[in-house]
Amino acid sequence: MQYTQLGNTNLNVSRLCFGCWQLSPSFWGDIDIKPWEEAIRIALESGINFLDTADAYGNGYAKEQLGSLMQEENLRDQFIVATKFYWNFTNPDARFADNTYDYIISACEASLKCLRSVPQMPANRSNRPVSDPRLGPDHATRRGRARVRQAKGAR
Repeated sequence: MQYTQLGNTNLNVSRLCFGCWQLSPSFWGDIDIKPWEEAIRIALESGINFLDTADAYGNGYAKEQLGSLMQEENLRDQFIVATKFYWNFTNPDARFADNTYDYIISACEASLKCLRSVPQMPANRSNRPVSDPRLGPDHATRRGRARVRQAKGAR
């Protein structure tokens, strides 16, 4: 496996990233979790250390399953986990784009709960600026809610 520095961070990630979008029952129907868990293990055995997830992947289901697997099999230190925020799910029937300070912090807190640990890189999923760029992802990082904010040069 080849590795590269992630943007301007001190994180070295595999050039291949394992995306967790498959765990979106609202898109794909009932999901058998066992083959997905095995795919995560195979990714790790193959040298992949970079995982991608988002609130939109099953409205948090992917994060919950990833957090469970990492905790049950003591895999947390094996992976760099990137997560994205954008959709506010306060009302699941009417989600909306939200880049406000309060939502960014709540999205990081929700990721902590689902992943059972600090996500390394929360990322703004849109090209729209956060409501207060001095506070959002940077503040989450300063508060210990993320290791790094979106890496410059990383998308």
